[in-house]
Amino acid sequence: MKDGLIIDSRWTIENEGVTPDIESELDPVEMLKGHDAQLQKAIEVLMEKITSEPIEAVAHPPFPEGN
Repeated sequence: MKDGLIIDSRWTIENEGVTPDIESELDPVEMLKGHDAQLQKAIEVLMEKITSEPIEAVAHPPFPEGN
């Protein structure tokens, strides 16, 4: 196997990490100020996806009336 799985009887992802789908620059100074570039980029990407691919709310049957 390849791409971070098992090659030559060893687990190749160990100590090598995984290449991210979306890269963002991490600034240690900004991180100390509480700004997380990875989190902000994730929110940006998800908000774009929500806008471009909206879904309808799932309808549920009416709640039963109590006895």
